Amino acid sequence: MADSNTTSFCNGTTPTTKELFEVINGIDGFKGVLIYSGIVTPLVLCFFAEAVVYTIKNIPYSDRRYCILWILGVYPMFCVTATVGLFIPRAAGLCTFTAAAYFAVVLFEFLHLILDYFGGLNAIIQRMRDERMKIARPPLLCLFIFLPKFDMTRRNFHILEVAVLQVAFLRPLTLFIMELLTIDGRLGPTSENALIIGLTLNSIILGSSAVAIQSLLIFFYASRPYLKEFYIAPKFICIQAALVISNVQNALLAILTRYGVVECDSPFPFMVRGYQWHLFLSLIESPLMFIPTLIFFRRVKGNILEYPHKNLELSSMFVGLRSPPPRRTQREVEPDGLAKLRNENDVRSYGTAMEV
Repeated sequence: MADSNTTSFCNGTTPTTKELFEVINGIDGFKGVLIYSGIVTPLVLCFFAEAVVYTIKNIPYSDRRYCILWILGVYPMFCVTATVGLFIPRAAGLCTFTAAAYFAVVLFEFLHLILDYFGGLNAIIQRMRDERMKIARPPLLCLFIFLPKFDMTRRNFHILEVAVLQVAFLRPLTLFIMELLTIDGRLGPTSENALIIGLTLNSIILGSSAVAIQSLLIFFYASRPYLKEFYIAPKFICIQAALVISNVQNALLAILTRYGVVECDSPFPFMVRGYQWHLFLSLIESPLMFIPTLIFFRRVKGNILEYPHKNLELSSMFVGLRSPPPRRTQREVEPDGLAKLRNENDVRSYGTAMEV
């Protein structure tokens, strides 16, 4: 149990870093949490740095490389923000907001990556023109088998896209509103409406996250047969896990804290213990999920099907890979129309599912 100095933090005062370290020996387990975060986060950042270098050197398509780098950074970002929030309890809300804002970009980049794997929106519509997409998918709608199926059209794709990306907008917005209300005292321990306001905002987050997860799964089941070569199933799992960690877990802990289920006790005897527990759990989960993220996103196989040229060389300043200087061939002396026709028939980049 926390001593008299630390239990005073349960009355509405979140300690500064200085105050925290003055009483850290009186908080059971908190020192171990900080030591763990100080070891794990630098390790994750080292592996992330190596993955960045590898991806830059080995993925020749700039748009695809850009998306992959954003996605590789999601779990390191969770670790960094969690560590800062644990060492500085008053910054826990800001750190959670920062992680949510970063994940909003990652969600957008992941959808962009799927588009890139297919070869663009027109390619998706062409490949799925005979595909009937089911709405009755787990985890939420698996029992509603009477729900209609729909075709993959440009309009329906944009509806799915909005249904997924709305959480990228609502999650940071609700966190921002909660921080404003907390600073203003509306969500403080003495506020009469704090419970209702907190429950409403967190319910919005949970509902928004559920819609995003369901929409992402509908799109996943439809695209999986066409993107097997890109290991799309484990990549979807990595993103889904990040969505649950970033949104669902934090909202559930906030609700449990408001109702007193999560007590103000060691190792987090603070008013912001909901945030602190979320950051601590994220610091345990993120390194574990970073392993499959590295395995399936930091690789050539599964991100490009075959190099666009047989002999690739690193450019001197690297911005990617380039092919060696062209050699003069018989095609150069052929009529322009014939050479163009031969090029159209022979040259394939193998970078997208449409070209296989």
